[in-house]
Amino acid sequence: MKTTTHDMHPKLTKLLVNVTIQRSLGPVKLVLPLDVTVEELTAAVLRQYVKEMRLPILPSVDPSAFDLHYSRFSLESLNRDEKLMNLGSRNFFLCLKSDAVEVADSRSDVPKMSTEKAEFHG
Repeated sequence: MKTTTHDMHPKLTKLLVNVTIQRSLGPVKLVLPLDVTVEELTAAVLRQYVKEMRLPILPSVDPSAFDLHYSRFSLESLNRDEKLMNLGSRNFFLCLKSDAVEVADSRSDVPKMSTEKAEFHG
């Protein structure tokens, strides 16, 4: 039986991914199987973010409140059912969905800053 060079190399089963979360410093790094979906990747990243006690504290850790993008400059979010092995990238950007931001802002106990100009009397 002949062995080819293809048979001699180990098959890739896991991948190191870097996911930067909006307003957070540095990416969350995870090693995940190739058959993980975008939704499972999002959930794993959020669990790791909380486990590492990173700041800022997220208004939600519900994966459905977030969208995964190729980068912060990409407007289109990735399909939640897409498999990691089909994405062609190891670096991603995770941000709150716009409707989740509005809900989080309305629940926030932190006072809102006024956008009006302050008047100084001197």
